[in-house]
Amino acid sequence: MLADSAAGAFVVRKSSKPGHFALSLQTGIQGRIANLLIIPLKTPQGLFYKLGATGKETFGNIAELVRHYLTEGIPASEVSLSM
Repeated sequence: MLADSAAGAFVVRKSSKPGHFALSLQTGIQGRIANLLIIPLKTPQGLFYKLGATGKETFGNIAELVRHYLTEGIPASEVSLSM
């Protein structure tokens, strides 16, 4: 889906892990795609989302999460590359 896309193109999709989402990003490095897990967190305050297992920041919805990382960039520790 993203193989022929420009660097920076991304898609948010359902993950193969039930209840989770994935952010797939064209890195522009030899056609590699970064796949990042978006993890839902159920708390007494409601449902929140974070990026990856080590992500510290939480967001009230996926759109907020995407906007944040579009501005701030994605930590290298969260990136898993595939071809």
